[in-house]
Amino acid sequence: MQSVINLIHQLVQRTPKRQDASVGPRDPCKAYIQSRRNPKRNQCIYLLNHVAQLRPIDIAALRICDVLGPDAQITKQLHLYSEHKNQPRHRLIHLDYQTRLAIKSYLLARFKTKTLEFILCGEIERPLFVTQKSAEPTAA
Repeated sequence: MQSVINLIHQLVQRTPKRQDASVGPRDPCKAYIQSRRNPKRNQCIYLLNHVAQLRPIDIAALRICDVLGPDAQITKQLHLYSEHKNQPRHRLIHLDYQTRLAIKSYLLARFKTKTLEFILCGEIERPLFVTQKSAEPTAA
């Protein structure tokens, strides 16, 4: 029994300790995103593209009502319908916690509010990300 404990103790000492994510080296993509203009929007697009594996045409086609549920919470699944020629059928995309958190922080920053309920009162048919073609009208 003592030899087993000694063996485990030796293995624990040899095993390299995992670095904490906050202390370890940062991801160069995340560092670049944080250094540019609109970091919350860029982080959200990055996660939708790389984690949820959405194509740019799907990201551009997303609307606020696609990601925001009737209970003013970010949905756990996205339903992508076959509106484009490249997409022959309906797709269901699962969003992880980090992506949902990024979408929530982006929406709160975009509409300058503290809760998502205020967004439900407005037009939720707007595009999720404002592009040059779908630019929101500015107050003159």
